[in-house]
Amino acid sequence: MSPQKDQAHICEGTMSAVITKLDRLGKLDVRSRFLSKPYGGTDKGARIIGEELNVDHLLVGTIFFDRVSVRVDAELIRARDSATLWRDSFSKRSEEIFSVQSEIAERIARALNVTLSPEEKAGLRKKPTDNVEAYKLCELGRWFFDKRTDEDLSKAEKNFRLAIGLDPDYALAYSGLADIYMFRFQWGEKEYEAKAKEAARRALELDDTLAEAHTSAANILVDVDWDFKGAEKEFKTALVLDPNYATARHWYGRLLTIFGRHEEALAELERARDLNPTDLSINRNLGWSYLLARRTGLAIEQLKKTYEMDPGFLLTKFLLAWAYNEKSMYQEVLDLYEDDHNDWNYQMALFRMGKLGTREEFLRRYDRVISGLDGYLAAVLYAELGGAADAVLKNLEKAFDDREPSLFFIKAVPTFDEYRADPRYKALIKKMGLD
Repeated sequence: MSPQKDQAHICEGTMSAVITKLDRLGKLDVRSRFLSKPYGGTDKGARIIGEELNVDHLLVGTIFFDRVSVRVDAELIRARDSATLWRDSFSKRSEEIFSVQSEIAERIARALNVTLSPEEKAGLRKKPTDNVEAYKLCELGRWFFDKRTDEDLSKAEKNFRLAIGLDPDYALAYSGLADIYMFRFQWGEKEYEAKAKEAARRALELDDTLAEAHTSAANILVDVDWDFKGAEKEFKTALVLDPNYATARHWYGRLLTIFGRHEEALAELERARDLNPTDLSINRNLGWSYLLARRTGLAIEQLKKTYEMDPGFLLTKFLLAWAYNEKSMYQEVLDLYEDDHNDWNYQMALFRMGKLGTREEFLRRYDRVISGLDGYLAAVLYAELGGAADAVLKNLEKAFDDREPSLFFIKAVPTFDEYRADPRYKALIKKMGLD
């Protein structure tokens, strides 16, 4: 779909709505809008695009949307021979955007010989809100949310709030608010805990068939309540409702990594990456999970790709250096941190290259630094330097008492491998609900 530039969020929202409606039928394999996005304006033929996306049919067309009207020209094409299976134009008032979305989905299903029950037709015609202005604001909020910067999250929050002001029963807007509040909470702003819980509760109360609402609830169960098993149930519900919701697969993959279920985790994260290949957070966390699954070569490859996409993206450089150290690629670490010789990864590379003395000498050098720390970071540093189990496990217990979220990955991080047989470690795993 080719949108007007100032209405990109509405056009992407329309694409997403049609895709979600068709996907929820459970009778078609529908690709994410993020995968089709690079093909806007392309001169590639239908057969080539079909092969690249691994699909049999393509929906192409244009959308024009303003305050007064909406016009959609759509065409369903068979990829192998470019044959048109269905073509139509829709010109309606802007407030009829939802009926346009539903009608396109129904026409596509009919063209592909999908039989729809009365209940399925009703599902296709379900509207997210009765207020088109609220819909536009919510779609703009989601558009900003996908960018993930602090400034864009503030803009997203503003738009979600405005949408709720126009429609106090708009479940998707409440889910968007819950996700933003959780980002704030994860960044250390603990006052957002209650706001996140209330927004997620309200979203589910308004529409418990909304995948986004169940995903928001699951995210809170993980990071606020540390109820990992309850969170898994919510993620599974979300993915039944919308198998193509990349955020649900991403965050569920993170949870499976926390559990140490690496094969399942990687399957979810790879699927999330395939659904939304340009999302930096998904790409970085896939690399992190490869590292925790001891697939260091794949971790390096994935983290390098993410680093090339945005060298300044949070933690990417650190995780890439960690992976290099795990693979004994010490010169690559030194090159990566050529302007920051105080970084821990840089120092570890020098130590492992034998340039900083014996382990005991290195430990003595950093003991003053480590002794000024406590909790998870101190446990990691002691473990990396082969410190005594008492010091490592004492600090892991402190991290648990202080509810440090970094502790979530204790079951997966290679740093703690030699302590896993210790009864105190096993007791901590049980206490966290990860047994």
